[in-house]
Amino acid sequence: MYDQIRAYTRKKKASKETKVQVITTRNVPIQGILRDFYTSAVVNFLTWNKAYSLFPLPTFIQYRTVLFKGLDPYYANMIRKYRRRGWTVVPKLYNEDYTDSCPFDEERRVGDPFTWMIPFNNTNVTPSKTPDTALEYCAFSVLDEPDFDDAVPPDHFGIRASLFVSKVLKYQYTCSSSGMARMYAERLHPLTQMELLLLETKDRPVDFDELLGNYQELYLENVEFERPVSWQYYDHLMPEWHAAYMRAQEENDSDDD
Repeated sequence: MYDQIRAYTRKKKASKETKVQVITTRNVPIQGILRDFYTSAVVNFLTWNKAYSLFPLPTFIQYRTVLFKGLDPYYANMIRKYRRRGWTVVPKLYNEDYTDSCPFDEERRVGDPFTWMIPFNNTNVTPSKTPDTALEYCAFSVLDEPDFDDAVPPDHFGIRASLFVSKVLKYQYTCSSSGMARMYAERLHPLTQMELLLLETKDRPVDFDELLGNYQELYLENVEFERPVSWQYYDHLMPEWHAAYMRAQEENDSDDD
């Protein structure tokens, strides 16, 4: 997920130093944060206008941090570090831990009711051109993750956050499940076909006729062509579609009861 990590240090005193790591990612940065951070207490980040914490209750109220990686010697020093700082490190959760306030859920998104969002005073700050919804409708799920195969009981949690892109979305998003990706693709595919159909002849990609065929939305994303100024994007519908997906999930859950 990470392209490069660079560390910059500044010594304050003989025994103390400040370190800043600059990390570049291949895709949307939130996917790297969700999938590669090793424990819940560190899944906090800043944007130009807000501070976010995705697991604030265990992190700041209960002083617990849940592992997102296996019990591997590689992470031993990191676990010791957070123990020294006062957190109880929890390898995984059990049935009795799942209360209504538990944020370790199969269906989450950045900015949902489990998230802490603290707005900054941005007086005289030039606003970002990227809307908050491009981040806050990135979805993820927290699941038991077996290390080898399904026959081995999982010893830790993992975060699923699959990248979702479309020719008619200006921004990249993450999905919590293949079902969510499928629903988005089903709704975006006819919109992509409509935009292709409306292209002037001079703007059409070489394989235009083939692209108008019955291909899936995710296939179309692999095809490169210049999109004109008149091309329409549909990111504004993502909150509505996410809400529709969540309602469908709730209905499915109630049918199973």
